[in-house]
Amino acid sequence: MEKNIVPDLSKQVSDRADSGFGEQIDLGVGDIAYFKIEITTGAGNDSDITLHDSMGAGLTLNRKDSDGTDATFTVADKNGAVDPACYAVTYDTVHTTGEAPDTLTTTCSFDIRFQADYINALGDNETVTIRYDATLGADAVLYDEANLNTARIDYAHQSSLEKTVRVYTYRFDMVKLDFLGALLPGAEFTLTRRGEDAPIPFVKTADGYRAAQAGEPDTTTILASPDGRYRLFGLDAGTYILTETKAPGGYNPLRLPVVVILRGTADGESQGHIFDGNGAAWTATPYRDDAGSGTPTVESLADTVAVVNQSGTMLPSTGGIGTSVFYILGGVLVLVAAVVLIVRLRMHMGD
Repeated sequence: MEKNIVPDLSKQVSDRADSGFGEQIDLGVGDIAYFKIEITTGAGNDSDITLHDSMGAGLTLNRKDSDGTDATFTVADKNGAVDPACYAVTYDTVHTTGEAPDTLTTTCSFDIRFQADYINALGDNETVTIRYDATLGADAVLYDEANLNTARIDYAHQSSLEKTVRVYTYRFDMVKLDFLGALLPGAEFTLTRRGEDAPIPFVKTADGYRAAQAGEPDTTTILASPDGRYRLFGLDAGTYILTETKAPGGYNPLRLPVVVILRGTADGESQGHIFDGNGAAWTATPYRDDAGSGTPTVESLADTVAVVNQSGTMLPSTGGIGTSVFYILGGVLVLVAAVVLIVRLRMHMGD
């Protein structure tokens, strides 16, 4: 096997603590991303090795101490856990490179400096593994952008190439329409992930409803809209159940919930798009916006769920007592019609 001549690193991410690591994952706001970095010492290196790690605004490094002074790092090599005396961690470190007026300032979420004595004692081409985690927060960017985590190492006045992993989170839009395709205000919904009982809590923002983080104040599970347009964001890839809990005045409630499938990184070209329960894509939903202008305008949004309500009296569900009444009345009418026909035939034959 080819050996590394110079120190290097690899970087991966997963939505599970101990498996499933790769270059990109899908998460919802409030979920945890688990990171793994492996540093290879190279051959003949006799200097410190410093790991620099930078997170985008959407990712917040998790700290295990209540005062926020220590992150959830685990550091291990071939001998097991590494003695903390062999490395030093600093947070929110500002680095300036280049000469004025062309200086470049960057801020690392954290740096870990491994002492030269430790690197030399460990030996050539050995691996040091660093694990830590972060929470995807309210500032997360939405697909098709990614929330980035980038790392590199410095050694002997040299630097490795940067290694970057990506965390994606998603959104979908919804329009509530009448049977003519016009926007219909007044409906309320909940959204539940398939296999779970409790509706997802959201925070109402100027942009719509964002999935809430654990313990966040002012959350709601009720999705309402003054004009019939909804935007739900900060969602993981997966299958969701959209349930109408309140129909607009004068309209019938939906008899069945709506299934929404949000596809993610494992689905290639369909990443970030939505599909119904049968796997058909909601590619573009046309609707009429009659509000305010008096002149209907037709608009269309990609990846939009269209939920249509019907007005008027809704027949009872199949199998209910109301339906049985209709069947009985229908049978009686058929019987009466048959009797009248027979009587008329006899009268005609009597003539």
